[in-house]
Amino acid sequence: MASVRLMLANVYLKLQRYDSVLEQLNTYIVENPRGEQLKDVIEMRDQLLKAKETGGHSILSAYGQESIHHPRKMHMLRSSADGR
Repeated sequence: MASVRLMLANVYLKLQRYDSVLEQLNTYIVENPRGEQLKDVIEMRDQLLKAKETGGHSILSAYGQESIHHPRKMHMLRSSADGR
């Protein structure tokens, strides 16, 4: 289920549905307290929350279409099932 949560977070991120991204990331954290991508998921969640607190317009600069293709961010959202 962890891989599904990260895939959904990635889809929601691309759709700019940030509340849904946060929901998936928060659920991942609760369900996977020792997950191999926990540190990156927490970091991403915290950055999205910070951007949301500052009015939301900085969310795009934090995780806009350009950033989603950054290798580290994509690695964070990859499931272990996709073999990468």
